[in-house]
Amino acid sequence: MYLLKKSKVTLIGTIVILVVITFLFINHTFSKGDISEVPPTISTQQQAENERKVAEIENFVYGDSGIIKQVNDELVKKGYQFQTLVMVNSVDDVQVKYILTSKEATESEQESVKSIFFEIVKKNNLDSNAFNLKVADSDDEPDW
Repeated sequence: MYLLKKSKVTLIGTIVILVVITFLFINHTFSKGDISEVPPTISTQQQAENERKVAEIENFVYGDSGIIKQVNDELVKKGYQFQTLVMVNSVDDVQVKYILTSKEATESEQESVKSIFFEIVKKNNLDSNAFNLKVADSDDEPDW
């Protein structure tokens, strides 16, 4: 008899605890509004447009006639050895960092690289304000 009462109490206690937990979970979910919100969906047309924009940016930066390729080719002609870091947020927000590996990035060298870069930007009829350019030594850490 004692065993039957104990199992009944345990069963009732477990049910009460589950009901309370369920109530708290549902109440918490409703208060956040998660159930009523529908996750945003992207149409296939919008997805295709996004993919087209990404391809356009990649070509703009890295393609055979891309701005970075043109600048890199010119810097190589001028005898520079370097690494290029590029972060493209959009066509209007391109961050470029040239890390000089064979020369110290003195103020004079920085101005020379920047001059080459922005001459090519101008030659391509691009907005120079779209570019954030930094020139540094190989010892410097990327700072974006």
